[in-house]
Formats: sequence, structure tokens, C-alpha cells
Amino acid sequence: MFKNEITTPDFEKDEIIKRFYERNKRIIEKLLEEIKNKIGEGMTAEVYFLDSNEKICLKILKPTKDVPYHVPLEREMNFLSDLQGIDKEVRVPRPYLTADYSENESEEGLRFLIMERLDAVSVRDVLDGKEALPSGFNIVNFRNKISSFLEKMHEKNIYHRDFHAGNIMIDRKTGNFYVIDFGASTKDFGNDNPYIEIRSGDSVNFTEDEANLTRVCLAIKNILLTNR
Repeated sequence: MFKNEITTPDFEKDEIIKRFYERNKRIIEKLLEEIKNKIGEGMTAEVYFLDSNEKICLKILKPTKDVPYHVPLEREMNFLSDLQGIDKEVRVPRPYLTADYSENESEEGLRFLIMERLDAVSVRDVLDGKEALPSGFNIVNFRNKISSFLEKMHEKNIYHRDFHAGNIMIDRKTGNFYVIDFGASTKDFGNDNPYIEIRSGDSVNFTEDEANLTRVCLAIKNILLTNR
């Protein structure tokens, strides 16, 4: 059963997604019961695709006990909504809906987020030799565009805090860039250091987004030099 459903404006104005969700709840239930078709895994969640719709995917939150920190999926959904359209060159996946699923009322259930599935490869897969950089890729252009996106994101007081190669993607067809996985992100209004998290009296330190971008660029440069 589904409960605690929260939707976004993108969901409400997309009649195709709305009809798909209502007509295919059993398919989604089956996926959540069987946990198959995994296409990615991050620090806080795992991502799965649906055989019946190639345009969306499900992000399923890992049990709280399995991760040191994560934001609620509805908060991550809000981050993704807030970042829609802030940059013409770099964007984030469109979020549609978050809800809980459990087989009965007594179970805690799984928290999941339905969002846009990207036809893209991660920079991590490029660094690991699983994918190739698209033709025409330019490291200076990459650095400038991603840096500009981070600046605009920070102007909205949103900080990614898990900005590694696996969370930057490149569109297979257009070569455009995406930033994904805001499961460790936060919103700060200038009162605290957004890269320090206090949980249960313990301090968790995150690497600054810009510093992680520098690391990613250096890794890509090494790949480009190796492949000359």
C-alpha cells in the first residue's frame, strides 16, 4: 500500500506521469517487493528503473541504520524542484513524487522518490573505463559550466556535500551535464558552516563542493592525458 504521498508541480502538470503512476501502481509495488533493475547506488539510496516506462526511475532510501546521515526524500525532492531551470547548461533530474510503500499497515515500509531517468553516463564510469567521454568534450568548458552551476546553487543556499564523479553525469546524445543525488545536501542561511553536520553530538565534516570539483577535473585530465 502507498501512503504519505507528496507531489511536485512537475508531477501535477504532467498528465502522462500522473496517469502512469495511477495505472501502474502494481508494477511499482512489484519492483519495491522484488528490488530488481538497479541502475545506481549512492551513499543514502539505490536507484531502479521500470521496464514499463523508460523515462522515470525510482530512488529507494536505504534504512536509516545503514547510513550515517541522509535528508528525507521529500526534502531532496524540494531541492531538485528548487534547482529546476537555474542554469541553462547544467541541470538536475525532475522530481515527481515521493511516498511510502509497505505490504501492510504495521510495517515501516520503503520510502521512495519517482524522478526523471536520465539517458546519461556518470563521470565515475568514464574514470573507471566503463564509458567514454563524448566527442567534443572539453575539460575547460566542463569546469566552467559546473562551477557556474555550483555558484548559482549556493546562491540558493543549497550545498550538495557529496559532489564526486559519480554524481556528475553527461548526456549520451547532447553532451550536456547533470548533477544528481542530493541525499546528503543541506540548505544553509549563513548562520552555520554548511559542510559541518552535528548528529547525536558527533561532528561530520563534508568536503566543499568546489574542492570536489577540482578533484574530479584533475582525474579527468589524467584520463585525457593517458588517452592521447
